Amino acid sequence: MANQRPFNPEALTPFAVPWIKPNIGNWATVWRYTLLVPVEHILADGSVRTVATPEDLLNLELMLIEHFGGITTLGQCLGLGMRDPKDPVASRETNKHASYLVYAPAAPAADQYFQALRAELQDALVEAMILVERQEVLLL
Repeated sequence: MANQRPFNPEALTPFAVPWIKPNIGNWATVWRYTLLVPVEHILADGSVRTVATPEDLLNLELMLIEHFGGITTLGQCLGLGMRDPKDPVASRETNKHASYLVYAPAAPAADQYFQALRAELQDALVEAMILVERQEVLLL
């Protein structure tokens, strides 16, 4: 397994184009991205592996605030899963995630940004999948 490294906010600089900040106003259609960043993996045997560090999360939050004008943090949430579908009992794990909501313009540049963010987080944290969800929302 490759070694983890700190999250690198500079990797997103090329994707932080000026029009990436959303129009937050009356009757604005925007995309809302939900980002789940793993903080800990808790395995069935009780062992805990730290994934994203407090410094990683702080750097991520400051970067998102700079690029999008603000974020909503939803606190930590738990996910349950398994690493090996052939052995669900032994490979069961609980994942603690930091969760964020980010509003962005309904534009391809926003998708490109979040695809690059997912790739950077996966590389830095040595994670096979960082979950990013996009929904279209109407702000009243």
